[in-house]
Amino acid sequence: TLTVEQIYQDRDEFARLVREVAAPDVGRMGIEILSFTIKDVYDKLDYLSSLGKTQTAAVQRDADIGVAEAERDAGIREAECKKEMMDVKFLADTKMADSKRELELQKASFNQEVNTK
Repeated sequence: TLTVEQIYQDRDEFARLVREVAAPDVGRMGIEILSFTIKDVYDKLDYLSSLGKTQTAAVQRDADIGVAEAERDAGIREAECKKEMMDVKFLADTKMADSKRELELQKASFNQEVNTK
């Protein structure tokens, strides 16, 4: 009653249905199913293993996309930090240049005053 995909993906439901269908038949033989385990589900054409390949490829693709997005975000953040660093450096350089200019003006003013006297 299940599709091949359902059998492969939902083993608990498959096991429940097997028990439900098999219990009356083996019960007539005087056997009671206490427990059982489905060891493996396979086919000779590799259809079932091919089902997993699609999902595996999708997971790998999503992982690759996630890595690429993380690297992109890290690169953007790194560029932003470098820009902030350069802005601070240029501001500090400007203040130093202004201070040096102010010092030179003061020296020139003092020299002019000394020379005038």
